[in-house]
Amino acid sequence: MTTLTRASLLSLAAATAVSMSSPSQALTLVSSMLNGNAIDASFSTPELVAVDFAFQAPGTVSLVFELDAGDVLRGAAGFNGIVDNLSSDGFGVLRVALDRGTLTAGAVESNDGSATVAAPDARSVGIAFSPAMTTQAYLGDALLTGTSADWTIGLDSLSAGDRLTLTVTAAIPEPAPVVLTLAGLALLALRRRAR
Repeated sequence: MTTLTRASLLSLAAATAVSMSSPSQALTLVSSMLNGNAIDASFSTPELVAVDFAFQAPGTVSLVFELDAGDVLRGAAGFNGIVDNLSSDGFGVLRVALDRGTLTAGAVESNDGSATVAAPDARSVGIAFSPAMTTQAYLGDALLTGTSADWTIGLDSLSAGDRLTLTVTAAIPEPAPVVLTLAGLALLALRRRAR
């Protein structure tokens, strides 16, 4: 083998390695709909989508991510997040959903009490807080302590260039039907007494 051929092969190998290097973060964020809220995804890594959500009010945040070849090759990405409630309302429910792929819940913690997790299907997770969350909740190992399990975004059947939307909705708890019924009966009783 000549020196020129070895140099050409080394150059080709170096160029291939550079072109196959990992992106700066998993699932490239290409657009968002914040609805007056804020996010910070600067803690994301090639294997992890890490997002801090700052909710100014109850509502929905939608993040659109694009997959690259490295994401598809890995087959999944970790997910964690901090959900800050900056509003004056307590959030009773948090819903995290994907429009494609799968979502598997990991750890969930609330600074305000307990959190009950339900996964009605492979693309969504619901969290009920008791009492309502008024400060912060942590999804996965959001503080990077290594003591909590991250969530998983499964990318099976997706290809490079595909997009998926991650939606996080914070909601105020709806009054229980029993409370509404009792309130209605009390109003009827007051009305009857007024006659």
